Amino acid sequence: MKSFLRQAVIAIGIVTAFSNRPALADLTSSSPDANSTVSLGDARIINQIDLRFSEDINLYGSRFAVIGPHGHLFTTIGQDINVKSVVFLSLWKEVFPGRYTVKWQTISTSKHRSSGSLSFTVSTKAATFSSTEAGIAEPIKQPDEPKSP
Repeated sequence: MKSFLRQAVIAIGIVTAFSNRPALADLTSSSPDANSTVSLGDARIINQIDLRFSEDINLYGSRFAVIGPHGHLFTTIGQDINVKSVVFLSLWKEVFPGRYTVKWQTISTSKHRSSGSLSFTVSTKAATFSSTEAGIAEPIKQPDEPKSP
């Protein structure tokens, strides 16, 4: 009876140890989105790539690369001052139409390692959305000034 109880306790301990294993620092979202097509005219999206991970990232132990149609792009890597799970890659050079790939090898602040990549395409075609969808308000018309007599 004691050996059966001992084996049961060991089995429960093993299952518990592996089921409580923490998740990796996985990519949860990005801007531009993975596999998306963005317009060359949208400078806000093109000049900076934002990556959001499931855990806070240690920048000093992580690597990031952006490869475009003309090779590797120089980037400045930064992090949101309040949300350490957000990493941004600011591009130094002009962006050309074509396919871009972002690669990373990260280590989280809790020492979890992760790696991956995402791709997006830059197109010369204009974006197909209205100004109200983009959050751009129409200019406010000022009332006519009274005419002097």
